[in-house]
Amino acid sequence: MRFRLLFLITFLTANVYAQNSSSDNKITVFTIGDSTMANKKASVAPETGWCQALPSFVDPTVEIKNRAVNGRSSKSFISEGRWKAIGFT
Repeated sequence: MRFRLLFLITFLTANVYAQNSSSDNKITVFTIGDSTMANKKASVAPETGWCQALPSFVDPTVEIKNRAVNGRSSKSFISEGRWKAIGFT
């Protein structure tokens, strides 16, 4: 669990710096993960992934792009090409 948290923090930090190089000073943070982070449909409310609430806790100049998917793992993100969709190979 500690490794996953450290990995997530490192990934988010790296993405913030990489995406902040644009001239408009808008920061884009991509999040990837499993059902604990994924956006949930209104039909299952009040169940939510924690990334659904994340935009409420960051500055308006930060855009959160949540790419978390229920039932996915690091292995499936690689095999399904989901890393490539956010700019990592």
